[in-house]
Amino acid sequence: MAASYGKIENEYKLVEPAFHEKGPSYVRWAAKMAVRLQTGVPWIMCKQMTLLTQWLINTCNGMQCGQTFKGPNSPNKPSLWTENWTSFFQTYGEEPYLRSAEDIAFHVALFIAKNGSYVNYYMYHGGTNFGRTASEYVTTSYYDEAPLDEYGAQTILSLGRLQQAYVFKKSEECTAFLVNYEKRDVKVHFQNVAYELPRKSISILPDCKVIVFNTAKVSTQYNTRSVISRKKFDSIEKWEEHKEDIPTFLKTSLRAHTFLEQMSTTNDTSDYLWYTFRFVNHDRTAQLLNVHSNGHVLQAFDSGAHLERRVLGLRRVRVQSKDFTNDAWGYQVGLQGERQQIYTNVGSSKIQWNRYGSSTHRRLTWYKGEAWVNGESIGRYWVSFHTSQGNPSQTRYHVPRSFLEPKDNLLVLLEEENGYPLGISLDTISRTKVCGLVSEPHLPPVCGTRHDQSGEICQRNPDRRPNVQLQCPQNSTISKILFASFGTPSGDCESQALGTCHSSNSRAIVEKECLGKSKCSIIVSSHTFGDDPCPGIPKALLVDAQCA
Repeated sequence: MAASYGKIENEYKLVEPAFHEKGPSYVRWAAKMAVRLQTGVPWIMCKQMTLLTQWLINTCNGMQCGQTFKGPNSPNKPSLWTENWTSFFQTYGEEPYLRSAEDIAFHVALFIAKNGSYVNYYMYHGGTNFGRTASEYVTTSYYDEAPLDEYGAQTILSLGRLQQAYVFKKSEECTAFLVNYEKRDVKVHFQNVAYELPRKSISILPDCKVIVFNTAKVSTQYNTRSVISRKKFDSIEKWEEHKEDIPTFLKTSLRAHTFLEQMSTTNDTSDYLWYTFRFVNHDRTAQLLNVHSNGHVLQAFDSGAHLERRVLGLRRVRVQSKDFTNDAWGYQVGLQGERQQIYTNVGSSKIQWNRYGSSTHRRLTWYKGEAWVNGESIGRYWVSFHTSQGNPSQTRYHVPRSFLEPKDNLLVLLEEENGYPLGISLDTISRTKVCGLVSEPHLPPVCGTRHDQSGEICQRNPDRRPNVQLQCPQNSTISKILFASFGTPSGDCESQALGTCHSSNSRAIVEKECLGKSKCSIIVSSHTFGDDPCPGIPKALLVDAQCA
């Protein structure tokens, strides 16, 4: 069933206090304006509790709306989760964040148990911030850990005192959600029946009797990304370089006896703003330059949450004890190479390129090589921003096939700091490995609540068993079983090892069921593998397969 609604503002509550008494009045004005449009669909505001109209619905954004959302501000409004964050966008200096399928399932089930009626995943599909479209400090790669990654490939294919029961009854129908918040497994009694609840999980009983789903036992398939290097640009002869001109005060046309704010001055035409001034130095000794700046990055050359209140750029400059803040300053918006568009074939042909390494390296150097992207910007690449582990925040950048020509592709780079274009390669990305881990206590996959011909709900079918489901990307089949063990294997989809309990038939059974197929399913039981390798011990099936 499709749902339609209109949205006015988004998470304005986060910045509303900064505008004092004008914040709430703006919210009321925006709400009334939206309603007067008479669109015929409900209007929503995300994270906005203080709406003074019955026609707008306040909704929740976040990862834990089942716990954090206080509910709609009227009993006549539905409870909506408009952004269930499947991951989180990455900024330079941060490690990527991967949210587990079990955590997503837990909070979705909890939200529904608390009368939630709608859940929307954000982002379900990752993407790329091409050019200068990324917001402040956000990497070019956006939500690459989402269920569909930046390139469109699937990453995940399926999704007492601290125990609570949410029960919904209507005439003879009954549905229950049993919630365990604790970090340990517990046994609870519900309607005089004992139930085992895994740590931090929710069990769903559509008839208040039989558990058909538990959030800690999600049968999940994981895909592993494969990177194949197709071409390395490590030949010095293929590269040329061009030094960016550093403007002097006399070459600038924009002047002021104060510091201009960077964002309003550049007017979204460039990331760069040159601040230049001149003074006579009668002292031959070394001088100390002291700069106070709100900018992201400051380069100094000796040539001789609410944007209305956010300021960038220089605030104060001193040389030794003399303050030059209110002296005459000259400004140049952007770089010379940007204005000449030297990243295009036409602009590149109009400037003088030098052989790579022909001069001493300097910051703000352009490099050219025969590769791609033909004038299309693939985004910012700030390799100097390292994570807490000491790694660059992003090392791979998405080049869509539509950017490429059959031959004679042009790649131009602007290096702000230490450039080394010889380390660049052109790689292809694919999802060629699939993996699944399911244990015997897992519940069988839920197949919906429609009744079959006998009138029984399919989840109650005694023949349904937990199973490992594998599915290759489109136009590929399972070509090799890299690992298979029914017993007590250790590890995960990144690394695996046999446990003390292992069925010797594991690989042969899985190969028979899966090789040459685009998808397959293996029931996790001793009967499937012909024997019980360790009676009385709970067992699991871990399979890692190659697709081709």
